[in-house]
Amino acid sequence: MNRHDPSRDRAALEPLVELARAEPPPGSPAAASDPTYHRVRQGLRARRRPWLVPTVLAGGLAAAAIFYLVRTPALDFTVEGGAVAEGGYLQAPPGAETAVHFSDGTEVRLEGQSRGRVAWTSARGARVMLERGRARVKVVPRKGAQWQFDAGPCLVQVTGTRFDLRWSDDDQVLELGLASGSVIVRGPPAPNGVAMHAGQRLVMDVRQGFARLSPLVAPPGPVPVIAPTPPREMPAPSEAPARPEHNPESWSERVLAGDFPAVLRDARRRGLEEVLRQEDAADLMALAEAARYEGVTPLARRTLGVVRSRFPGSGQAHKAAFLLGRMAEDGDGDLAGALAWYGRYLDDAPRGAFRDEALGRKMTATLRLLGQGQARPLAEEYLRRFPAGSYATPARAILSASK
Repeated sequence: MNRHDPSRDRAALEPLVELARAEPPPGSPAAASDPTYHRVRQGLRARRRPWLVPTVLAGGLAAAAIFYLVRTPALDFTVEGGAVAEGGYLQAPPGAETAVHFSDGTEVRLEGQSRGRVAWTSARGARVMLERGRARVKVVPRKGAQWQFDAGPCLVQVTGTRFDLRWSDDDQVLELGLASGSVIVRGPPAPNGVAMHAGQRLVMDVRQGFARLSPLVAPPGPVPVIAPTPPREMPAPSEAPARPEHNPESWSERVLAGDFPAVLRDARRRGLEEVLRQEDAADLMALAEAARYEGVTPLARRTLGVVRSRFPGSGQAHKAAFLLGRMAEDGDGDLAGALAWYGRYLDDAPRGAFRDEALGRKMTATLRLLGQGQARPLAEEYLRRFPAGSYATPARAILSASK
């Protein structure tokens, strides 16, 4: 059994302690009104060598990072059935599992041949990164607990829960089955997060750009009774039929639930021209995604173009450029067109949610279209910006082959 030494984590935090020791900037909102900040400074005055753990204070300025005082050290953990390599990497052996036991009772079990690492620990929790395979997680509920689980570009935030997490690095697909508690999952298809509750299953496909919620397989038991929908009253012959109401969020919710045909039916019933002319960017993106998943490529491409023309400079317009590039590459085999769209996305949204994949796809498309010489600078840029990204392996292969 291997034991992690949390002193390495504390040593890494020592330079940050000076920020809390320093006087706050004049007029800083955090310094003026945040009681936590003043408790930190009082604790620092009373103790010459406190242990500090960083936390970002909600509502404060990003520049005014604050650290608060805690008496307890960072969580310790032991590893059973495997070893902790340099950097905290864990590799479960074939046919067996590796168990990570944290000192608060939390457990993370890696299935055989899965790979992950403990990025950091604090007094309130830890950050665990699943690079491939499956992890079964049981987080012990504690007041103020802060646990994060990364799977590729996706992030699972929990306080106390049990869930089963899978990540395919090859397919760029996350699957999460939530047995108890609640979590929020963020990723490129859902940057604002998907709130999950016990008994739900989430599939988040980073490459295809969608997230889908569905119920877990229900345990044996009585079948719930669902009240029948009351019949809809028909208008009198002299009355004109009422125009169907449209909930602005319904299409996004239907796409999230995987009900793509319903979105297309609704749009056609209301009239595609009217929809493209009047709907907001969020609904148009939902319509485009529904059309993509149903194979109605011309409608998907047209809708994405409308998003870019009606809402230039918006986040949806940037995402539309990326999706147009993927459709050109994956659907049409138009590598030149794909390169143009990927380049436009990277120019317009250098910090966008799809920048990793856009640059990686631009690199591989350049390799296929123009050869290693043209792809090499993109591989160097990719590894410089995303050394642990999903396209790091092909980037290194390009650099090795061109030496």
